[in-house]
Amino acid sequence: MKAVRASVEQEGELTETAIQSVIFHGKPYSLTEELEKLRSQLQSNPEGLEPSALRAKQKEQSLAYIDKQLQSISWSKSDCLDRELMEEGARQAAAVLPSIEVLDKIMRYETMLERKRDRAMIQLERLQRRRLGEAVPPPLTMEVSERQ
Repeated sequence: MKAVRASVEQEGELTETAIQSVIFHGKPYSLTEELEKLRSQLQSNPEGLEPSALRAKQKEQSLAYIDKQLQSISWSKSDCLDRELMEEGARQAAAVLPSIEVLDKIMRYETMLERKRDRAMIQLERLQRRRLGEAVPPPLTMEVSERQ
């Protein structure tokens, strides 16, 4: 697109050759079609301007359109680079995580440790009450689960 802008600056108009230089993987694409539409619109002279004035107007409008497209491309490129950086960070974070099997095992160990801690806390509370001389009834545990 910068080459098209340079061509318009040099030639003074949007030429067919400059438009054909806008290709993507060897084929024209939507921007090429838009430039061709712009060129055909600029060829008309509904105001009846003199050739030199028409050419100056065409150059001005062509450069304005190309500058707008270059700015849009620049923003899109910036957004794309930001997205790629975030995706790379996510891939690196995901690579550090353990597999599902390992996570399941860790969760089972964690559950087992929580139960042991709870039992130890209950036992500690009972011992402290006995030390203070309270009558401590025998332990009564009850598990409640939802099974249908």
